[in-house]
Amino acid sequence: MEVCIEHYSKMFNSSASSSIPSAGPSRYTLNNLCFSPPHPPALTSCSSRIPALQSSEPFPESTLLASGLLANIWIDKIKVQLGRMSSTASCGTDGITVIMLRHLLETSFPKHLHQLYLAWLRTGQTPRRWNESIVYPLCQDRKEPYTAQNSRPISLVCLFRKLFEALILPIVSTSGKMPYSGVQAGFRSGYSTLTNVLTLDHEIEADAGSPILFFDFAAAFDKVGWSHLERELKAQDINPLVLRLIHQLMFQDMTFSLIVNGCPSAQQNRNCGLLQGSPLSPILFNRFINSLLQSLKWQSRPSFPSALFFADDWVIISPTIQHAQSLIDMATRWADQHGMAFNIGKCGSLRTHTAARTPMPPSILLNDQPIPFVNTYKYLSVMFASKGIDFDSQSTLLCERVGRHLGALRWYSASWCPRIQFNILKSILLPTLEYSLPLLYGHFLKDGKSKAWVTMNTVYNNCLQWMAGSAANRPHVTCHLLGLLPRKDRAQHLLSRFYLHLLSMDKNNPLQAILDKNFWYPKTTHRIAVPNHHSLLFQFLNPLAVFTPHLPNLG
Repeated sequence: MEVCIEHYSKMFNSSASSSIPSAGPSRYTLNNLCFSPPHPPALTSCSSRIPALQSSEPFPESTLLASGLLANIWIDKIKVQLGRMSSTASCGTDGITVIMLRHLLETSFPKHLHQLYLAWLRTGQTPRRWNESIVYPLCQDRKEPYTAQNSRPISLVCLFRKLFEALILPIVSTSGKMPYSGVQAGFRSGYSTLTNVLTLDHEIEADAGSPILFFDFAAAFDKVGWSHLERELKAQDINPLVLRLIHQLMFQDMTFSLIVNGCPSAQQNRNCGLLQGSPLSPILFNRFINSLLQSLKWQSRPSFPSALFFADDWVIISPTIQHAQSLIDMATRWADQHGMAFNIGKCGSLRTHTAARTPMPPSILLNDQPIPFVNTYKYLSVMFASKGIDFDSQSTLLCERVGRHLGALRWYSASWCPRIQFNILKSILLPTLEYSLPLLYGHFLKDGKSKAWVTMNTVYNNCLQWMAGSAANRPHVTCHLLGLLPRKDRAQHLLSRFYLHLLSMDKNNPLQAILDKNFWYPKTTHRIAVPNHHSLLFQFLNPLAVFTPHLPNLG
């Protein structure tokens, strides 16, 4: 316990001084309910650095209207948001669950909650209890011993805070002048992990850069400091009230209790990092890192971006080693200025195409350390090799994951009823096996003898046999009896859905620029044949013979 507390206390605390918005009034009441906002003496001396946030009076109505927050706090929206929240969402230290709150929707509870939320908006204050979190350290690499260093924190906060954050999330995302970079795919509509993967695969097949450089920030979300985040948000002209609420929710008097072997520790202080588990954290991280993305993207062509990001997982694509080194130096300077550090052990340099057969080039340096050369790299849980996606390794990776699940389930599930087994099959086994399935099926259409497809079929049949019994030797019949699609039909269904996802991509998605450049269907109301190309991208985007007959005219 002591080792874990020491490890996470170092992670969640920064010695760097930061400017802190004023804590505002020392106390306020609403309907005889009292809340004491944070007011540590040590923070008072810092508050004078932000005159715009010094007012101890409630914000005027004009400021509230200008922020756009009032329009998002309504009784009906509270009810809708509660309905959207997962019934299995974890509760915080108060033990209140989503199911409990849903039973109160038809009472006066939403009205009282609405009044409380409005009071917190007008003063720019939130309850101190909201800043108490429970931290569970999850094992990061299961191949290594489960220690404090080999773990990542997941924070559980109370549902009233989560609900409040979900209501103000649209405003936090758009407040000020915020031109999100097109190469950031993390936590944005019109993007996905698979569009990033398909873009990178096309870049490798088109020989747009060699080597391909993969990077990883060490504990990225947990290292975000208030002074650095505040500077970025101010540069984006964020509304002052929104800025104060962000500070209140993320950095003001934050404490955490660590759960180790089922035992909670005493509350420990934390003064940096975005809570992993908070609805606002992904958007705040996107805003925090956006200036780096804009720098790396500078002077790159839309159809051949020099960088791709998914939150803190990113890759540099550069035609020359010299240009790649200049981009890395730029990223290193940004990291030094923003208190971030690279995890050199998880970075990699992947040589592609003909470069993989030439003599080893000079090492590319990151903080004066050579980036290790790799033959394969797992990016967004998809295996890449010198020629793009390594489909055989990818199918093996997915099948091994499902195999481990099946091994544990066979040990414990002998007495389970079929309903429990069916729920596990649909919620755990099949989603694990179906990640990246549209791309694997696209490869199967290109190569009908694909070893990857045969391997996944075998594991899929094993999952069905675990559910229906070892005597179920006809997977096709078993699928129909269980109400499931046979493997090939399911893959074709997911391929069609992913195709529709491509049609609704964000206009700034790099994959959209690639598709527009290469003239893909549907561009007009008429069907246009896609050029026959060796790339997976074009093989995948030639749907006329595969599933277009099942789709309406999408022009």
